[in-house]
Amino acid sequence: MRARCLVLVLTLFLFLVSCTDDEVDAFYISCDQEARALFFRSGTLVEVVAGSDVLPRIEGTLEDLFGIQAASGDTIPVAAYRQRLGYYEDLAWVMGLDDPYVAYAEDRRDLSAFIDTVDALTPVFDERLFAKSLEGMRRHYTYDLAEVLEHVSQDALESFMQLWLTSALN
Repeated sequence: MRARCLVLVLTLFLFLVSCTDDEVDAFYISCDQEARALFFRSGTLVEVVAGSDVLPRIEGTLEDLFGIQAASGDTIPVAAYRQRLGYYEDLAWVMGLDDPYVAYAEDRRDLSAFIDTVDALTPVFDERLFAKSLEGMRRHYTYDLAEVLEHVSQDALESFMQLWLTSALN
């Protein structure tokens, strides 16, 4: 009984916190081998990576799983997906940082040519809108969906993921 009460109180607390915080901006990009859902709220980026080992376990898209409509999303060829990630990693290397998205957020130069180059790889994904969200980012957390889902049953998956995302963004 105490466990149920604790879960109810925790759920209510997370719901109230999520209602008082800023809106979540979500993005989705994938290829045949991997998918990434990127969620922004109040200067925090939570990136959830789902590999080919996890994708068959998810019914629908990562948007469906988290219950948030993405501002932009796209499925692109594997080569373009890897090249897009590589461009951000190269930017981090040039700036001497480990995190590619923090590198973009901290770079004070005009990166419009960089965004144009990356945007050419993603015909539907709005790289400019994504970059705009990166500008205010202060923290970036990356989670491997396989590790998050390790002990979650298929029946509880959708409700658990929405609760987990709320806590990860706070």
